[in-house]
Amino acid sequence: MINKREHSAIRNKTLVNLGKGFLNKSLPSYLILFVNNICQLRCDMCFYWDSMQVKTTQLDLNEIEKLSKSLPNLLQLTLTGGEPSLRKDLAEIPKIFAKNSNLSKCTVVTNGMLSERIRGQVYTFVTENPSVDFRISISMDGIGDLHDKIRGVKGSFKNAEKTLGLLFKIRDEVPNLWIDINTTISKYNYEEFENIHNYIIKNYPIDNHVCGFVRGNTKEDDAKEIPIDYYTKAKNLIAKTRKLRKHPLQTLTSIVTDTVRDEVERELQTDSHDFDCTAGSKFIEVYQDGNVSPCEILETITDDGQHKMGNLRDFDYDMQKLLKSDRAKEVIKFIKDSKCHCTFECPKYMDVLYNKKFYPKLLKNSIKRIIK
Repeated sequence: MINKREHSAIRNKTLVNLGKGFLNKSLPSYLILFVNNICQLRCDMCFYWDSMQVKTTQLDLNEIEKLSKSLPNLLQLTLTGGEPSLRKDLAEIPKIFAKNSNLSKCTVVTNGMLSERIRGQVYTFVTENPSVDFRISISMDGIGDLHDKIRGVKGSFKNAEKTLGLLFKIRDEVPNLWIDINTTISKYNYEEFENIHNYIIKNYPIDNHVCGFVRGNTKEDDAKEIPIDYYTKAKNLIAKTRKLRKHPLQTLTSIVTDTVRDEVERELQTDSHDFDCTAGSKFIEVYQDGNVSPCEILETITDDGQHKMGNLRDFDYDMQKLLKSDRAKEVIKFIKDSKCHCTFECPKYMDVLYNKKFYPKLLKNSIKRIIK
């Protein structure tokens, strides 16, 4: 049985880690690690599709261990790809960061195709790293045939459903697992989003239904042809029907998420810079070949690599050394001088947590939650 002491330990570690992040604002607190660049699916709205056509080497566990030792206070690690579950040693990666980086939270984004393998990987995650709060996000962009059509492979919806069922059984036994469903809103499903959302919350006991607007250089050029007001509709629908479960920090997390979505909505409506982004400082991305970028948006909309900050292999896998390099400083300066801005949610979480500009908005959303 899950007890309050286990929840309390996870909550306290996260709060302490968050506080340490304030003491060193130039050291990343959020790392997205691309563990590979291979995938079984061919999604029409994928921003990484072209990179998955190129054969590259991937960081091995020894290289990842060296990287982890240069990130001593990691609040959030997200493992992505490609499809992360295709990496056979995936279950070892969170253990490395838990040991060397004081990792608090880990998210794995998966298409859910390899149900039994994913079940085994997740069971290893949560049992071998009891002080890390895990979130597994299953992609679901439609119901039944619509999902299969968007994802490009018949049967992908049924596999995602099977994976969800296996993961719910694990979640019932541990205190450190959240199960989310993520829907990417694109031209191919925006009119169906309400039906998709209602089906999901009715049929699956998930912790969160997460949505995001398609972004980057998509596989199909028309994927981003979406009326902006559909994001507002989706955002409001999710907030209205949300059912908070008994995970530590669920209420606080939902308040931060609401603030992030408000900012994405503002960005979509105004297409304007309102603050300096934390990409390249509090937020960083490492690709499977060791290349480091402040943000996947900058990386995937350009072909010449001008926004790469360097490769870890050239800095003995020391992220702090790389970020102090002239090249990295130039990229960070570009972000600030160009007033770079976009709708990418992940760095906005760091913006909301570490930029005082957002504290009044956090307070406002907290009051809304109390009133409700």
